[in-house]
Amino acid sequence: MTSNAELDCITTVSINLDPDVAGAVGDIESIIDEMYGVLLGYGYRREWPFSDDNNPLLDIKRAKGPHSYAGLAILHAVTCRQAVADGQTQKAVFNALVTQHYRYMAIMGQGGQRISPTMAPAPAGSDAAYQARADMVQELRLQGVQDAFMARRLAAVDGGYATPGLVPKQKVDRMRRYLLKFGLIQK
Repeated sequence: MTSNAELDCITTVSINLDPDVAGAVGDIESIIDEMYGVLLGYGYRREWPFSDDNNPLLDIKRAKGPHSYAGLAILHAVTCRQAVADGQTQKAVFNALVTQHYRYMAIMGQGGQRISPTMAPAPAGSDAAYQARADMVQELRLQGVQDAFMARRLAAVDGGYATPGLVPKQKVDRMRRYLLKFGLIQK
């Protein structure tokens, strides 16, 4: 059985972007619901496990998009939920982090085209991309990341890079300008 300290670790480290949601399992369930909402928008049905005629992961190598990222987020969220139930803390934390990454990628890709840092969103606060970035900034602040490093971390997630060190300087600079423009970080 998983202890409260382990559940707190999972919540703090990875997925608790919304402080109003209580507990890691609640966060996982809300992410699963949110990602099924994305899949429903692309014509998929809400079912687990995915069937052959309703699987957003079948063409993932050929056609990556919000639907495939949402499918991956659901896959890792279900794995995380099972790991929490089985008391496998490390597996749960890893899958929670991966779930959050794919959730972010699915949100950023809403609308048929991927939203990049160079595309200015609608007025601040009304756009899903802006809100996702604001949530990531909040989470990074809770982890103790300095404002100077936030642009690089967000650019890595936004661009799908494995580590922040791989992000080209130009993309980091664009993300920094975006974050400064909307007041998400200080100069």
